[in-house]
Order: sequence, then structure tokens, then C-alpha cells
Amino acid sequence: MDTKDSQEFLLWAAGFLKPWFASDLAWSNDLIGKLGSNALPLALAHVGATVRNGFSTPEDYLALLEEQQTRETQADPSQDLQRLAFEVAIAQIRKQKDQPSKDAHKLLNAFVFFPNRHMSLETATKAIITSRTIGGEQRRRYHKRYPTSKLIRRNGKAYNTSQSTSRRQSSDSVALSRVHWAIMELLDISAVIYHPSSGTYSMEAVLKSWIADSLGQSEREVWKNLAGMIAPQKASKESL
Repeated sequence: MDTKDSQEFLLWAAGFLKPWFASDLAWSNDLIGKLGSNALPLALAHVGATVRNGFSTPEDYLALLEEQQTRETQADPSQDLQRLAFEVAIAQIRKQKDQPSKDAHKLLNAFVFFPNRHMSLETATKAIITSRTIGGEQRRRYHKRYPTSKLIRRNGKAYNTSQSTSRRQSSDSVALSRVHWAIMELLDISAVIYHPSSGTYSMEAVLKSWIADSLGQSEREVWKNLAGMIAPQKASKESL
């Protein structure tokens, strides 16, 4: 896209309505100048999504991007500016700290290593359930290695751990609607794409690469194994 096309796409993605003011065009020009004249539409979509969803005002976004750049370049001086737009969007979801946001982060990792191009909502639900199961097994291994008292204290009162555990929600009770909200979080920031014809979701290869690079080796192994566990065992709409 040329600069004009990029400006129009960014303003549309950010939810600006026509007619655009001179200040709107100046804002989009500043952002494109920061990301580079060859900025990918995907990067512009991430900028727009962050503004459109109210995670940042247009006026504050540039400072938010620069703050993320400072944080990222301390670890990797060669950080891709276009990747930063995605990191900013993800960071805003992380700040919410609610259940859909937590599930959204799990799904991001699951998408990266999922062997098929498309993922159904049912498989996404299976990914969340399986991740909770794996997390529970890891905690059990930890407590087996480092035994603790059978009594735990909360607000000065003692409870038997077996009784407390029985009150926890079973991982199998994760509702399809809960995963739906997590998927909506990812759609809102253009992290995944919805395919109406098959009712499935997919992720751009470049995003998978960025997310994989951000994970440690042990995390990659965990999510790679999980992806293999949730993958359909026979041909389905997800393998198309």
C-alpha cells in the first residue's frame, strides 16, 4: 500500500469516521512514520484495534508504542517495530486480568503450535480444558516434590486441602461460551481471523512466529504437546 492507502486503512481500523479532520490525518501520518512507510496492513490493524477497542486514545498511542519499544529493545535491540504494534495490543489485554483475557493468552499459544491451519470453537475449548489439566498436574508434581501441610490458612482460618480442592470448579465445566469470549478478545485485536464458511479461526504465520519467539524452550514444549493432544485425529473442517 502507498502512504495514502495506509492512512485510510489505519483510520478505518481505528474507527475514525469520515470526513476525517486534519488532526486525524496527522495522527495516522505520525504512526505510519513511526512504523515505516512499508508497514504491513496487519501492523496497522493492530494499532487500529488498540485504539478502536478503547485500550488507548489516539493521542496516547504513540507514547504507548515508544514505551513498549523501550521495554522490548532492552532485551532485543533488533526488535521489529511492526511486531511492537502487536505486543502493545497483547499487553493491553494482559492488563485486564480477567478470565477471558487469561484464556485468550492460552489460546494464542495453542494456535502457534496447532498442526492444522484452522481451529474450531470446540477445539479451542478443548485447548483451555487441557491447559487447565496440565497446569493441575504440574502443581501436583510440585507438591509431591515439596510436601506441605494438609492444612492451609485463609484469613486466619484453617481448611483441609482435600475439602478446598473439592470446591474448585472442575476443568471439564469450562463452558463453550467462556471460550467464545476469549476468542472475541483475539478477534478484537486482529490476532485471529474468523472463517464464516467453516465456522473456524486461523492465525497469520507471522504472528505465530512472533509468539513462538517470545516463549521459552520449556513453554514451547508444553504448548507443542498440548497442540498435539487437541488436534483432530481424523480429517475435519479444521484441516482444510
